[in-house]
Amino acid sequence: MPLAPADKNKRQDELIVLNVSGRRFQTWRTTLERYPDTLLGSTEKEFFFNEDTKEYFFDRDPEVFRCVLNFYRTGKLHYPRYECISAYDDELAFYGILPEIIGDCCYEEYKDRKRENAERLMDDNDSENNQESMPSLSFRQTMWRAFENPHTSTLALVFYYVTGFFIAVSVITNVVETVPCGTVPGSKELPCGERYSVAFFCLDTACVMIFTVEYLLRLFAAPSRYRFIRSVMSIIDVVAIMPYYIGLVMTNNEDVSGAFVTLRVFRVFRIFKFSRHSQGLRILGYTLKSCASELGFLLFSLTMAIIIFATVMFYAEKGSSASKFTSIPASFWYTIVTMTTLGEDEDGRADRRQGAGPEGKLGGNGPGLSVFYFVPAAEHLLGTVLAQKMLWFVCHSCWSLGFTHLPSSGQGENTDIPTPTGPRKQESIWACNSDLLKTMELNSLNRKTSPGCQKVVSSRATQVPSPQLTAPPGHS
Repeated sequence: MPLAPADKNKRQDELIVLNVSGRRFQTWRTTLERYPDTLLGSTEKEFFFNEDTKEYFFDRDPEVFRCVLNFYRTGKLHYPRYECISAYDDELAFYGILPEIIGDCCYEEYKDRKRENAERLMDDNDSENNQESMPSLSFRQTMWRAFENPHTSTLALVFYYVTGFFIAVSVITNVVETVPCGTVPGSKELPCGERYSVAFFCLDTACVMIFTVEYLLRLFAAPSRYRFIRSVMSIIDVVAIMPYYIGLVMTNNEDVSGAFVTLRVFRVFRIFKFSRHSQGLRILGYTLKSCASELGFLLFSLTMAIIIFATVMFYAEKGSSASKFTSIPASFWYTIVTMTTLGEDEDGRADRRQGAGPEGKLGGNGPGLSVFYFVPAAEHLLGTVLAQKMLWFVCHSCWSLGFTHLPSSGQGENTDIPTPTGPRKQESIWACNSDLLKTMELNSLNRKTSPGCQKVVSSRATQVPSPQLTAPPGHS
């Protein structure tokens, strides 16, 4: 309980007035003298005494002074969360109060705000130093930077959209040329690719020229040409344009025409060039690559179940003359279409190749019933793993770039999280929203939450290649 007020006759104290930017505070002199090493507790405060008004005047922040005066009264220093951390430190330094004596209830909040402010100042200094000390890029480096980050210049952005347009045209052309376009008098029905061969050849030529120029420019600008040639996207680029050039040098010999038709199938690989134009496709590719072991286990489990049930069906029907399961491989199709719930043959009717005898009918129930366990379990397991891998990839992308403040995508409020420090080096990154971060902090996946991502543009940025991202321990 608070102490009862002392008798007025026994009080040997003086009530003083503190005027802080026009706001007056009153307290006892002995209250301030509890801490003689501070400004208000020492004789230094007499320099601020006004003889006319008989009060001490301080041209300081009155809001922070409330916390300062409460410190003299209660002996506990608190930090108001709404105050600027730099202004708060300046006020404490003026009154001669050490911030280390902040109470336990506010100390963690104070240290977090202090750290965030230090990181922000360091980022600003690093950005200024990088702009001043960064050497001028060579022509090759500038070109490679434009290919990897097309938003750095208008010319790079135009080339980015032009190549994307021709990729779409090439894929559509490859599909449309197989559509029947009616019959020609005196001949059979021809596909559009043969009836309008000149038009399709011109379109294919234009697309291949653009792809060739892009590949040669990338090869010229690549920091390491050997690594570029060995990369997956480089191989896709070569395979996508190779059928065209082989077709130009190939003769009309009928012996090689069949091989050329087969080679044209590789043109479908042009659709993979879209991965350069889609951040989402790249994230999906990295996610599938990191889940290779889980996908391999799923395929192995499915193969093992198919072999087991096919073997059961073969030996169950071995003594029946009407059986269609003449061997274990012949039983694979029935097991596959049953376990994958396909259940239809090439004529569109329900697959009736079940066992002819009672043993076969009983054995055929195995793959059918296993669907109710295997498919949902595999879907849940694979879906959870894929979502967790993508979660780690996106969040670690943000963290590795040094972002301490990750904005939301409209589903929740902004979230401040402790992250490694570092300059904000990329103009365009994918940032996680608060729902995704909460899932991350809980180290679990809430399937009812749809964590989204949004593209965040940094106002001050220096384009550099993205760092290599590695999953935390236990999530490799």
